[in-house]
Amino acid sequence: MMGEKPDYSRVENKSKYILACDERGTMYLNSSRNARCFGGFIFPNLKINHLIQQWKHIKQVLCDSDRVELKWSHFFSGPHLKKGSPLPDEDEDFQRGLAVIALQEIFTKCDYLTMVNVVVKKKEAFDKHKELLYFLQDDGRYRLKNEIFYGGIFAFFIRYIANTNGIGEIWMDQLSSQSEEDKVQESWEKTRENEGIRKRHLDWYKAGLRIEPKIHFF
Repeated sequence: MMGEKPDYSRVENKSKYILACDERGTMYLNSSRNARCFGGFIFPNLKINHLIQQWKHIKQVLCDSDRVELKWSHFFSGPHLKKGSPLPDEDEDFQRGLAVIALQEIFTKCDYLTMVNVVVKKKEAFDKHKELLYFLQDDGRYRLKNEIFYGGIFAFFIRYIANTNGIGEIWMDQLSSQSEEDKVQESWEKTRENEGIRKRHLDWYKAGLRIEPKIHFF
């Protein structure tokens, strides 16, 4: 459900892992953005409070307050900044430098596993992989296939759960509409319940069933 608030106290299981992910760009071939990115990181459930404190510290250092709302989009230039930003009003290179500082603060102090899927929307790639990556909508626009774009990250998380013998759940930033969230949810369900995986890698299939079936959109 869109706008759901996270409940950090739901689970105290030390073998539970969270895949926290987000996306940038559009799914359509013809758009102002040249790439589509989807990725995130995996962390143990018991590290949630540690992450919250890290982010508060980053906000205090960069924004002089840990009470402001700081988003990753604030680190990069674009029309969205017209709505304001808690970061110092500096040039683009300076803002990107702050992003590097924030990333180092987060990922050098804990062992988080990161992953990303990037599709660069170039004509040569489209001509070569059109049937694999895209489908033609009724309105004449080419859209990336959900199972290709999202499936790889979801499948990696399943393998991680299999290797750790853990359980898991998926968190995502809420998307632009309920229909877009439904498409991502459908892609996760198809990956989780893939018949081909069940036949060839039964342990992976069972691991997928140990991950909550519903994505939590926050």
